[in-house]
Amino acid sequence: MPRVSVLGHMPAGAHVDQILHGKRIRNVSAMALTYRLHDLGLLSDWQYRSTCAELSSLGYRSAEPQGMAQRETSQVLTKILTALRAKHIRPSAAAAELGLTSEEMNRLLFGLTLLDGPLGPGEGSPWLMPPPRRSGPSGRRASTPCAPSSTGRATIRGDHAITEPCQSVPEWIP
Repeated sequence: MPRVSVLGHMPAGAHVDQILHGKRIRNVSAMALTYRLHDLGLLSDWQYRSTCAELSSLGYRSAEPQGMAQRETSQVLTKILTALRAKHIRPSAAAAELGLTSEEMNRLLFGLTLLDGPLGPGEGSPWLMPPPRRSGPSGRRASTPCAPSSTGRATIRGDHAITEPCQSVPEWIP
Protein backbone atom coordinates (compact mmCIF):
# COMPACT_ATOMS: atom_id res chain seq x y z
CA MET A 1 0.00 0.00 0.00
CA PRO A 2 1.49 3.32 -1.00
CA ARG A 3 2.67 5.41 1.93
CA VAL A 4 1.08 8.63 0.66
CA SER A 5 -2.30 6.98 0.08
CA VAL A 6 -2.44 5.40 3.53
CA LEU A 7 -1.25 8.56 5.29
CA GLY A 8 -3.76 10.65 3.34
CA HIS A 9 -6.80 8.47 3.94
CA MET A 10 -6.38 6.68 7.26
CA PRO A 11 -6.45 8.47 10.62
CA ALA A 12 -3.82 8.00 13.31
CA GLY A 13 -5.08 5.57 15.94
CA ALA A 14 -7.69 4.09 13.58
CA HIS A 15 -10.35 1.92 15.21
CA VAL A 16 -11.39 -1.51 13.94
CA ASP A 17 -14.46 -0.15 12.12
CA GLN A 18 -12.25 2.39 10.29
CA ILE A 19 -9.78 -0.36 9.37
CA LEU A 20 -12.60 -2.57 8.05
CA HIS A 21 -13.86 0.35 5.95
CA GLY A 22 -10.33 1.05 4.68
CA LYS A 23 -9.74 -2.59 3.75
CA ARG A 24 -12.77 -2.56 1.44
CA ILE A 25 -11.57 0.62 -0.27
CA ARG A 26 -8.00 -0.65 -0.78
CA ASN A 27 -8.97 -4.29 -1.40
CA VAL A 28 -6.49 -5.63 1.15
CA SER A 29 -6.87 -7.77 4.24
CA ALA A 30 -7.72 -6.08 7.53
CA MET A 31 -4.57 -7.50 9.14
CA ALA A 32 -2.39 -6.21 6.27
CA LEU A 33 -3.85 -2.72 6.62
CA THR A 34 -3.36 -2.84 10.40
CA TYR A 35 0.28 -3.87 9.90
CA ARG A 36 0.81 -1.04 7.40
CA LEU A 37 -0.75 1.50 9.78
CA HIS A 38 1.65 0.36 12.51
CA ASP A 39 4.57 0.36 10.07
CA LEU A 40 3.82 4.00 9.17
CA GLY A 41 3.51 5.03 12.82
CA LEU A 42 -0.25 5.62 12.69
CA LEU A 43 -0.77 2.93 15.37
CA SER A 44 1.34 2.67 18.51
CA ASP A 45 2.63 -0.73 19.62
CA TRP A 46 -0.19 -0.98 22.15
CA GLN A 47 -2.85 0.05 19.58
CA TYR A 48 -1.42 -2.42 17.07
CA ARG A 49 -1.51 -5.33 19.54
CA SER A 50 -5.02 -4.54 20.77
CA THR A 51 -6.33 -4.02 17.21
CA CYS A 52 -4.79 -7.33 16.09
CA ALA A 53 -6.37 -9.07 19.09
CA GLU A 54 -9.79 -7.61 18.27
CA LEU A 55 -9.49 -8.49 14.58
CA SER A 56 -8.42 -12.03 15.54
CA SER A 57 -11.47 -12.42 17.78
CA LEU A 58 -13.60 -11.40 14.79
CA GLY A 59 -11.94 -14.06 12.61
CA TYR A 60 -9.64 -11.82 10.56
CA ARG A 61 -6.34 -13.49 11.47
CA SER A 62 -6.95 -16.63 9.39
CA ALA A 63 -9.55 -15.43 6.87
CA GLU A 64 -11.60 -12.44 5.78
CA PRO A 65 -15.15 -13.03 7.12
CA GLN A 66 -16.59 -10.35 4.84
CA GLY A 67 -14.61 -11.73 1.93
CA MET A 68 -12.32 -9.94 -0.46
CA ALA A 69 -13.28 -8.19 -3.66
CA GLN A 70 -11.67 -9.21 -6.93
CA ARG A 71 -7.89 -9.30 -6.77
CA GLU A 72 -5.91 -6.43 -8.14
CA THR A 73 -4.22 -7.22 -11.43
CA SER A 74 -1.14 -5.77 -13.03
CA GLN A 75 -1.93 -2.95 -15.45
CA VAL A 76 1.47 -3.40 -17.09
CA LEU A 77 0.87 -7.11 -17.66
CA THR A 78 -2.58 -6.37 -19.08
CA LYS A 79 -1.08 -3.89 -21.57
CA ILE A 80 1.65 -6.34 -22.58
CA LEU A 81 -0.82 -9.19 -23.12
CA THR A 82 -3.16 -6.91 -25.07
CA ALA A 83 -0.28 -5.85 -27.35
CA LEU A 84 0.71 -9.50 -27.90
CA ARG A 85 -2.89 -10.40 -28.74
CA ALA A 86 -3.11 -7.50 -31.21
CA LYS A 87 0.00 -8.80 -32.99
CA HIS A 88 -1.44 -12.35 -32.95
CA ILE A 89 1.53 -13.67 -30.97
CA ARG A 90 0.63 -17.02 -29.48
CA PRO A 91 1.34 -17.86 -25.82
CA SER A 92 3.77 -20.61 -26.77
CA ALA A 93 5.73 -18.19 -29.00
CA ALA A 94 5.91 -15.60 -26.22
CA ALA A 95 7.08 -18.28 -23.77
CA ALA A 96 9.73 -19.53 -26.21
CA GLU A 97 10.98 -15.98 -26.78
CA LEU A 98 11.43 -15.64 -23.01
CA GLY A 99 13.16 -19.01 -22.80
CA LEU A 100 10.27 -20.56 -20.85
CA THR A 101 8.02 -23.52 -21.39
CA SER A 102 4.28 -22.93 -21.63
CA GLU A 103 3.91 -24.54 -18.20
CA GLU A 104 6.49 -22.19 -16.63
CA MET A 105 4.81 -19.18 -18.19
CA ASN A 106 1.44 -20.38 -16.91
CA ARG A 107 2.80 -20.64 -13.36
CA LEU A 108 4.16 -17.09 -13.58
CA LEU A 109 0.92 -15.65 -14.97
CA PHE A 110 -1.69 -17.75 -13.13
CA GLY A 111 -4.62 -15.59 -12.10
CA LEU A 112 -3.36 -12.56 -14.02
CA THR A 113 -4.21 -13.27 -17.64
CA LEU A 114 -7.32 -11.40 -18.71
CA LEU A 115 -9.59 -13.13 -21.18
CA ASP A 116 -11.55 -10.05 -22.22
CA GLY A 117 -9.95 -7.46 -24.41
CA PRO A 118 -10.01 -5.76 -27.78
CA LEU A 119 -9.88 -9.17 -29.47
CA GLY A 120 -12.49 -10.70 -27.17
CA PRO A 121 -14.29 -13.99 -27.71
CA GLY A 122 -15.48 -14.41 -31.25
CA GLU A 123 -13.17 -11.73 -32.65
CA GLY A 124 -10.33 -13.96 -33.82
CA SER A 125 -7.93 -13.73 -30.90
CA PRO A 126 -5.70 -16.82 -30.72
CA TRP A 127 -5.44 -16.28 -26.97
CA LEU A 128 -9.14 -16.71 -26.49
CA MET A 129 -9.93 -19.65 -28.71
CA PRO A 130 -10.70 -22.92 -26.95
CA PRO A 131 -8.53 -25.94 -27.74
CA PRO A 132 -9.60 -27.74 -30.91
CA ARG A 133 -11.61 -30.91 -30.53
CA ARG A 134 -9.40 -33.94 -30.95
CA SER A 135 -9.93 -37.64 -30.87
CA GLY A 136 -8.60 -39.24 -27.73
CA PRO A 137 -7.23 -42.71 -27.08
CA SER A 138 -10.76 -44.08 -26.88
CA GLY A 139 -11.59 -42.67 -30.31
CA ARG A 140 -14.11 -40.26 -28.80
CA ARG A 141 -13.80 -36.59 -29.55
CA ALA A 142 -12.70 -34.42 -26.65
CA SER A 143 -14.90 -31.56 -25.61
CA THR A 144 -13.52 -28.22 -24.53
CA PRO A 145 -12.42 -28.86 -20.95
CA CYS A 146 -13.21 -25.42 -19.60
CA ALA A 147 -15.61 -22.75 -20.73
CA PRO A 148 -14.84 -19.04 -20.45
CA SER A 149 -15.95 -17.49 -17.18
CA SER A 150 -15.82 -14.10 -15.53
CA THR A 151 -12.88 -15.04 -13.30
CA GLY A 152 -10.37 -13.69 -15.81
CA ARG A 153 -7.91 -16.52 -15.12
CA ALA A 154 -6.45 -18.67 -17.84
CA THR A 155 -4.14 -21.62 -18.19
CA ILE A 156 -1.80 -21.70 -21.15
CA ARG A 157 -1.74 -25.13 -22.73
CA GLY A 158 0.27 -25.23 -25.95
CA ASP A 159 -1.04 -22.46 -28.17
CA HIS A 160 -4.32 -22.00 -26.34
CA ALA A 161 -5.55 -20.31 -23.20
CA ILE A 162 -8.29 -22.04 -21.24
CA THR A 163 -10.12 -20.62 -18.29
CA GLU A 164 -9.41 -21.78 -14.73
CA PRO A 165 -10.52 -23.47 -12.58
CA CYS A 166 -10.49 -26.54 -14.80
CA GLN A 167 -11.52 -30.05 -14.09
CA SER A 168 -8.87 -32.63 -14.87
CA VAL A 169 -7.82 -32.33 -18.49
CA PRO A 170 -6.90 -35.52 -20.35
CA GLU A 171 -3.26 -35.54 -21.40
CA TRP A 172 -4.12 -36.02 -25.05
CA ILE A 173 -5.65 -32.52 -25.17
CA PRO A 174 -2.92 -29.97 -26.04
